[in-house]
Order: sequence, then C-alpha cells, then structure tokens
Amino acid sequence: MNSQTLYKIGGSLLDWPEFPSRLRLILQSDSQAVLMTGGGAAADAVRGWDRVFPLGEETAHDLALHSLTLTARLLTRLLPQIELARTPAQLSEILACKRTPVLLVHDWVSRLEPAARIPLRHDWQTTSDSVALWLAFHLQIPRLVLVKSTDTEVGQTPESAAEADLIDMEFPRLFRQIQHTGEPLTTEWINLRSESAPFLPSPVAWV
Repeated sequence: MNSQTLYKIGGSLLDWPEFPSRLRLILQSDSQAVLMTGGGAAADAVRGWDRVFPLGEETAHDLALHSLTLTARLLTRLLPQIELARTPAQLSEILACKRTPVLLVHDWVSRLEPAARIPLRHDWQTTSDSVALWLAFHLQIPRLVLVKSTDTEVGQTPESAAEADLIDMEFPRLFRQIQHTGEPLTTEWINLRSESAPFLPSPVAWV
C-alpha cells in the first residue's frame, strides 16, 4: 500500500521566518512526505486581478493554479532537499533518492483532469485545500495533512471548519464524495505555529 503523505502547506505560513525550521521537522519525521503549497499572497494577487478585470471562472482558476508554481519554487529555495515534481516518474525518483517532492500543481491537475473520477470545480469556492484533497485522491495518496497557522478542534468536521472559514466551501462536498467511493484517505490538520516546538504538534483527524 502507498505509504506517502501529502502535506498541503498553507499560504499563511509563507510570511513566517520560522517556517523553514518547522517544515524541516515534518521532513525529518516522514521520509515519504509529498508537499503541495498554497498560493498565499500570489493567489491573493489573482483574486485582486479578478476583481479589477472580471476574468471569468476558468481564467481565474487557471491563473490561481499557476500561482502555486511560484510558491512551490519558493520551497525549493528554502530547503535544499525539496525538488519540483512534474510527472509520476519524477515523483517516484525524488522519493527513491530520499529527497522531498513538491508538486507543480498546474501540471498535475492538467494531467489528471481528463480521466478524473471526481471533477474539480473551477471557481473561487475551490481553493488549494480542495485541490490538495482532490490530488491526494487521484494520486492514491492515503493520507492528507493540512498544515495551517491556526488550530482546529477535536471532533470538528469539514462542514464546521468551512463554516468557520478555516477551509474553503468546496472541501466538505469533495470530502464526502471521496468517502462515498470507499477509497482509503484520511485527512488531518496540524497547526505548524503551535507552541509545541521543537516537536511537531499531534495532528487532528477529521471524519
């Protein structure tokens, strides 16, 4: 069985000086870590452009996915063991070399969408959290960890987290749709800014 974990790095962490050292804790604890970044300020710029020049959902979605390339490249500059992964062969090769892949999301979505079992909505209700969940499912990665700047509560559901504006509104629908397939995929949450340093906080699982 695939033992990989997809860690979706929240864009809110990308303006925090301690982020690289905290990320290093994740990589030290999991040799099968696969990374994906949120858009942070880069995605916010696309939102701003869409308000000024109504781009339409398809164009805005495409540009937002491209913004994740910029943040993925940032990770490769922050820690030397992180490498960009564009294809399944590159993903396998990087992990085999005991290094850490970060997904170039636009490339992966373009590759997977034509044969996707579950469609990915192209609108602002679908942010990088939902994209990460969608990618984990279609790449058959059995564990997704949302790496955030805030806490979630034990017993919180995707629905209540979306209502609290902790994740996007598409995530709960996609989460339940994946559950109905019967495919194994656990979803967990870590507040990387937790006071538990130098140790990683215990993740909270969602049901």
